[in-house]
Amino acid sequence: MTTVVIGTHDLRAALTAVRPHAEKNADFETFRRVRLEITAENITVVATDRVSAGLAVVSVWETEDSLADESILDLTPEQVDKILQIFKAPKDKGDEPSAILRLEVGDNFFTLTDVSGLPGIDGQSMTQPRTATDDAFPDVPHLVARSRSGELRWVEQFAA
Repeated sequence: MTTVVIGTHDLRAALTAVRPHAEKNADFETFRRVRLEITAENITVVATDRVSAGLAVVSVWETEDSLADESILDLTPEQVDKILQIFKAPKDKGDEPSAILRLEVGDNFFTLTDVSGLPGIDGQSMTQPRTATDDAFPDVPHLVARSRSGELRWVEQFAA
């Protein structure tokens, strides 16, 4: 099981930014997802509809187990909408604790729990079945990095 602690504001901002890029047509199931690539330092959130791509990064505050390898969690657009509905980020109030979520990813499920309150007292929690990871999903972070580091070129012919 992979367990990380992240900021609610960061996760909401990333999901909100990337969600419009997820495929809307149910016939293209490979692209009808938002992918979270979890490492010990960051969660890279990506989505693509084959025309546009969205990429955002969420900082991991702490890990509750050792993350030897990257873990991948695919979310359906409906699951993303549910997360955004349930986990509202409160306004910053100076010295009060920030909004914090614990993400646990198991073999067949994932759980998001609000752990912003007192230690040992959890807030809202949501457990959902995992969407099967599709190996055909493109490596969006690699595509973005390659386009940013490549040379500028003029396009002589463009087809859409």
